[in-house]
Amino acid sequence: MSSTLAAPDPEADSRPRLWSPARNRNFRLLWAGQSLSLLGDGFSVIAFSWITLTLTGSTLALGYVLAFQAVPRALFTLVGGTLGDTWSTRTLMAVSSFARAALMAAVGLIGLADGLTVWMLCAAAAAFGTVDAFFHPARVAILPSVVDEKTLPPANALLSAGARTAAVIGPGIGGTVIAFTGAPAAFLVDAVCFAVCGWCVLAIRPRQRNAQDGSADTSSAAVSGPDSGSESGPDSGTGSASGSPDSGAGDRTSGGDEKTLAGESPDARGSVEEKAVAEKADGGKTGAEQQPDPGPAAQLSLGARIREGVVYTWRDPRLRTIVALDTAINFCYSGPFVVGFATLANEVLSGGSATLGLLNGALAGGALLGALAGGAVGGRLRVGLLVAALAGWLAMGMTVLGLVDSTVAVLAVVLTMGFGIGFQGVYGISWIQRNIPQNVLSRVISVDMVLGYAVAPVSLIVCGALAGRSPTLLFSFVGVILLLTGLAVLSSRSVREMR
Repeated sequence: MSSTLAAPDPEADSRPRLWSPARNRNFRLLWAGQSLSLLGDGFSVIAFSWITLTLTGSTLALGYVLAFQAVPRALFTLVGGTLGDTWSTRTLMAVSSFARAALMAAVGLIGLADGLTVWMLCAAAAAFGTVDAFFHPARVAILPSVVDEKTLPPANALLSAGARTAAVIGPGIGGTVIAFTGAPAAFLVDAVCFAVCGWCVLAIRPRQRNAQDGSADTSSAAVSGPDSGSESGPDSGTGSASGSPDSGAGDRTSGGDEKTLAGESPDARGSVEEKAVAEKADGGKTGAEQQPDPGPAAQLSLGARIREGVVYTWRDPRLRTIVALDTAINFCYSGPFVVGFATLANEVLSGGSATLGLLNGALAGGALLGALAGGAVGGRLRVGLLVAALAGWLAMGMTVLGLVDSTVAVLAVVLTMGFGIGFQGVYGISWIQRNIPQNVLSRVISVDMVLGYAVAPVSLIVCGALAGRSPTLLFSFVGVILLLTGLAVLSSRSVREMR
């Protein structure tokens, strides 16, 4: 299996180790900033929930407050991704962090003065969800300007580990702080988390890229790097280049350094055409074949740039594959892993809330271990085959969950499913960061995120209806979806050959 998935790599001994990104000061700052931001996100959910119930005693009011936070986040993620491709991603992350810090501090101080009302909470939640949407595409898009190309897998593994840990402990810490100090104080602690996150982000100094590499690489999404002998990719400076030390592929200014998706100059377009001819000879498809040519980005409206990112993602079969699998996994998380786990714990395993906690812990633990394993393996795996393998693995796991009634067996299956999700996630996002031009990267990431947000409520409704009839029916249905996803991946040669 490993010989099929892995591309020949004569430099295997020089692969970066799992912890090698931690030696990079900029990466440490990014890791700390992202982890604190996600910790604050989990913290805020608990704080908003508890203070709403304390004020009103109404679960309906709680639903309104949480919806006011979730809906703007989903709606503005595409906007955040578009601005991340136009402005400095570092600045965007910092502004989002400081804005969330100010919001949480304001809510906390008003709460200490006993002045909070439900409408204030709804307004604060909506504002929080809006500014939060600008952070997440940028935090993924900035990484290629922080570490070099060969370090992307271990860097993504460590970022994933930090994110998953923050998602688990954030609500727990929030609940503990509320229990000892009250909800208003919890908002103030949350504000400190976001403020420190903003400071960490501002302290990052992205790597500077030269103008020649930047103009050439922003024109092509073709697979490149060590295997192809090309100098393109994140290492050589995809994205804009300015004279400032703080500029780079992940840190653009809004001035004249902005580039178009089709390239910057006739010479740049010529180099792209040469790449396209070479890759066509190998039967591959280049990003230059896929991407639109809208003209100067400064002349495009915000809506046009959003459409541009959606079209770019759709036209590249490799991107469609990764996004489709991510959407399928989000479907699994939202329905089977929420409704399905609750049904398994209560009706099949008869274990109650303790068993439900074990199931969620096994999934999170498996994903954490899988991400770390993916970073430790390193190298350039065949991402297309890895995607197909994960889809098949999850399909098999879902089928087994619908058939067994042993707690130990179910936990083992869930653990291995989580491991596969974490492992593939490292290589999927690394492929995107390595091969997608920096001036469209944030938009591609935001499209992926928005599809995940969109499929979540659909999954909850569908899986809730199926679970009411039979847990076996629920898991079998999801297994079929995943199996079809895997077969679709294998049907495309360009996807199978992705590295």
